[in-house]
Amino acid sequence: IAFGDIMLSRNVATKMRLYGNDYPFLKMTNALSSADIAFANLENPITVGPIVPTGSFTFHADPGSEIALKQSGIDVVSLANNHSPNYGDKGLLDTINYLDQQSILHVGAGKDLIAALEPAVVERNGVKFAFIAFNDTDVVPPSYGAGTSHAGTALMDFDRLHQAMGRAKSLAEVFIVSMHAGTEY
Repeated sequence: IAFGDIMLSRNVATKMRLYGNDYPFLKMTNALSSADIAFANLENPITVGPIVPTGSFTFHADPGSEIALKQSGIDVVSLANNHSPNYGDKGLLDTINYLDQQSILHVGAGKDLIAALEPAVVERNGVKFAFIAFNDTDVVPPSYGAGTSHAGTALMDFDRLHQAMGRAKSLAEVFIVSMHAGTEY
């Protein structure tokens, strides 16, 4: 199963605080858990922060959200989007740490550019799948891009895309590219 954005901030976070972290996934868990692989775009960092009011565009999910992601059946998430770096390097690195603790694979962002371009590989039924993810430069400031010595997302660049595709092809029979792009509103 491949689906779009999961945003666990603002009103969704309020509902999670009231009804439990699994609340957003209650009606989807059976489908997600039964899939060979469930992939989504995690549209927020998981890090400690203030309550995010309705209308704010600086997102974060509370720690513990990663447990609900895992229990719902999510296997791989893209972090290449316009909200993963909302809380800077710390927020992004916290997110990666929380996901790693739950063995949820992640692509499209990392502690540096090498990590942001590294594919996530999943083997199911004897077939290896490699995932890579990129973020269009039209939807983020340049500072959101991973660099040689700082965390960030994998900003779209054709040379980097071809490099990452070559790496993915060397690791798996099937590779999947996720692209976060488009004009909002």
